[in-house]
Amino acid sequence: MEKVYKESLINVSKILEDRNKIYGDPIKLHNEIASMWTIILKKEITALQVVMAMQAVKLCRKAAVNHYHLDSWDDEMGYTAIGRVIAEKELQNFDK
Repeated sequence: MEKVYKESLINVSKILEDRNKIYGDPIKLHNEIASMWTIILKKEITALQVVMAMQAVKLCRKAAVNHYHLDSWDDEMGYTAIGRVIAEKELQNFDK
């Protein structure tokens, strides 16, 4: 079972690396998305809220359409990793 876990994490890591090459720094990107959503929704949205909303989208798709679609599981793990990076950076900023 550990091999499957490692392979899943390695796969998601490769996906994130590819996305970083295409879209750039995920922290910057999610902050930009948050800014856009703030304008659209007329309510302050944070990068972490963007990540959580995207996780919810993936969860809803799995629940409603196809919970065996592996790409959705990978995407959700990717958003979890991005969220952790954002949270870690924000915590470091609180300590300053």
